[in-house]
Amino acid sequence: MIIVGARLKVIDNSGAKSVECIRILNKSKTKMANIGDTIVVSVKSLRKSLPKKRVSIGQVVKAIVLNKKNPKNRLSGAVVKNVKATAILIDREKETPIGTRVAVGVLNEIRERGLIKILTLARGLI
Repeated sequence: MIIVGARLKVIDNSGAKSVECIRILNKSKTKMANIGDTIVVSVKSLRKSLPKKRVSIGQVVKAIVLNKKNPKNRLSGAVVKNVKATAILIDREKETPIGTRVAVGVLNEIRERGLIKILTLARGLI
């Protein structure tokens, strides 16, 4: 689960390397974000290898949680567990991804949430 203050790895080519969660949106009672939830993050570090960076350190942007470290049990009996919690940065007004590529495949739960634009940028479905 992603809580306020958690660090996440960014897996798109927006220029950010790691971000920190500031607030969880659209959650009234729970204080944890799951896969596909929208959160507000602050950029903590940038990638040095990218020449064009669309974000800067300290900038506050929205993000969508793609993976979490805790195991995810599926109805088929499979258990999906990742090494790090990951996110993709999105634009505040348009709700579209800032980057143009997603480095790894995304989970099937993203398709169930209706985030088709992210699926088109990803390498595959897990």
